[in-house]
Amino acid sequence: MTTTYENWIGGEVPEILLSLWYISFASDAGPIGVTVVRATSAEDAFMVATKQGLNPGGEAAIVKVLPKGAKDAMMWLDRLVSPEEVLAFGGHRCEAPQGATIVCGSCN
Repeated sequence: MTTTYENWIGGEVPEILLSLWYISFASDAGPIGVTVVRATSAEDAFMVATKQGLNPGGEAAIVKVLPKGAKDAMMWLDRLVSPEEVLAFGGHRCEAPQGATIVCGSCN
């Protein structure tokens, strides 16, 4: 598995260099959905999600998945998960964590 990253020499990044990134999308009306993608950075994760059709718009909060959360994150890899499914799994609504990369709704 590789991802296109325009700043990488040759355009393809080896999978070994990719991390898992969790992206939560929300609007003024509430949560829209969540996805997990493989990428080299938060910015790359946003680009990957958009290119894969997993960006429903709204504000995006992007955080790197820690190794201890990787197993759970894999079930959401490369698909847009509804807020209802996140809550059914035991997720909860909260503010974006400190250190999250934020893409404002009007910028998305």
